[in-house]
Parts: sequence; structure tokens; C-alpha cells
Amino acid sequence: MIENCFPFLLKEIEILKPKLIVAVSEIVYNVLESKMGDIKRYTWENVKLEYISHYAYRFKKDVDEKLKKEFEKLKEMRRNL
Repeated sequence: MIENCFPFLLKEIEILKPKLIVAVSEIVYNVLESKMGDIKRYTWENVKLEYISHYAYRFKKDVDEKLKKEFEKLKEMRRNL
């Protein structure tokens, strides 16, 4: 699925030219991190990659607090872009 969909993601990145890409889960982050060379060819900015925990886990113990911290970190990153 990654190989089938990745060209479409690259096209979206080329159009949007994001400064920050947020991967929802560590698994997605690892896949995107391994493809950052390809992603950077489609952006003119030095795009950053960050991840947050998948929201499906929000009801597990302590995950809600972890998500709040991750969102605060993203807000701070956004301010500094």
C-alpha cells in the first residue's frame, strides 16, 4: 500500500509545500522518515517531520496526557516555523 500511495503523497507535498509533516503514529513516522530523501525533493523548504501518538489509544492509561504534551510540542514547533 505504501508503494501504491506514496506517489500521491509526493504530489500533495509538491502542491502544498508544507514546512511540517505530522505523522499520526510512530509506524507512519518511521516509514516517512525512511523516505525523507524523496520528500525533500518535492519541497523547497527544509520540511520537518514529527509524530504524535495515534488518537485511537487516547483511552489507554496516561495516553491522554501524552497526547496533550505532543500537541503542545506541535504548537510550539508551528510558532517557530
